Amino acid sequence: SLFVYYKNLNERLKGEEGCDRGALARSWLEVGKLIHETGPKDDAWEAYHQANELYRAEAADTPESRLNRAEAEGKCGRLSFELNRITDAKASCAEVARLLEGLPATSRKAAGELAEMW
Repeated sequence: SLFVYYKNLNERLKGEEGCDRGALARSWLEVGKLIHETGPKDDAWEAYHQANELYRAEAADTPESRLNRAEAEGKCGRLSFELNRITDAKASCAEVARLLEGLPATSRKAAGELAEMW
């Protein structure tokens, strides 16, 4: 399956020196979106979760890193709701709100993520 193939590839790439974890995280978001639309929802949730973990591993706490984490967390939350994992969905909503707190209200990405969560 696409998910298993990508998971194996991701594990190999994460071990390489100079690995761009942000690029891997963005790729996981895309894989999650594809699987969400066409495949098993649990695999899509795992892909979004992998993206979130990669973003979380980045040391910098910048507005951009918080937006990236909010996007991944928001996708986990929406899918948790679809899977009737209400407790997880609520936790994701709270985390997205926390990550976006204090960011400029003019940020289109922040506004979009927050709007999608509510």
